[in-house]
Amino acid sequence: MARRVNTPFVIGLVAALVIVAGVVTAALLYLQTRGGRESRGDEFYVRAVSLMEQADAAIAEGGLDAQPQAFELRREARDAFSDAVHEYQGAASQDPRNTELRRKQFDALRQMVVENRDQAQDRIGRMQAALSTAYRRVPGDDTFREWMDLLVKLGDWVSVRDESHSAIEGQPALVMPRLYRSAAVIELWERRAARDTDEWAQAGRDLEHVREELPDDAMALHYHGRWHAGEAERLEANGADAETVTEHREQAVELIEQSWEGLSDDWRLRLAGARMELDLLLNPAVPACGRA
Repeated sequence: MARRVNTPFVIGLVAALVIVAGVVTAALLYLQTRGGRESRGDEFYVRAVSLMEQADAAIAEGGLDAQPQAFELRREARDAFSDAVHEYQGAASQDPRNTELRRKQFDALRQMVVENRDQAQDRIGRMQAALSTAYRRVPGDDTFREWMDLLVKLGDWVSVRDESHSAIEGQPALVMPRLYRSAAVIELWERRAARDTDEWAQAGRDLEHVREELPDDAMALHYHGRWHAGEAERLEANGADAETVTEHREQAVELIEQSWEGLSDDWRLRLAGARMELDLLLNPAVPACGRA
């Protein structure tokens, strides 16, 4: 005799399976959304920070004996940071104007532990790629400045000059590319790595334009001061009249002094400005250029 099928049970089971399948599908779809990927990136980031804290605690408690354990914890942290970067990058690709996602991605990259030169170069390359991609997706002064600041920290002034030049050609209304191209031209001029008089003159015009748009920008004030110091030296070498040379020197000192307050956290520029201003004041007949 055939057994009777418990119809209500079967219907309930099928309905439950459909609901579970729907929930799982929805969860999987959410994980691929911008919000889902950002959330998953946050989870990896929190785990990575926790692992780094555990590694520090192990060293504090166990000293040299705890180094192998700390090493493994830091390696796990590096992998977690890498996973966080991947998720933030995926989220950013869906929402390229989200500056918070870019900040999170860069912060995770910055904290990745490196064990050797190759890993260090890989991290730097990924940081450059993240910032350049952010600018190209959403061209703007803020994204460009973040990208250039990294290249400046790496001392790659040739790339700063060339990338800035390309940005000006593509987005002539932006201000930051003109500022960074001028800064690169001045840095290379002072190092005697590149001395193109047309580029030099354009740098002076660009800095005047930048200061019209951003009159209180400390970096623009600083580099415009250094440009005037270099221009005084150039003019004097070419036999210009003393009054013109003196005007450029005085302008250099004034602009560098105006930049001090805004450069409180930039010791590279503060040191360069202090050296140049000191030489201009103590030895007005021989303006200092090329020592920054």
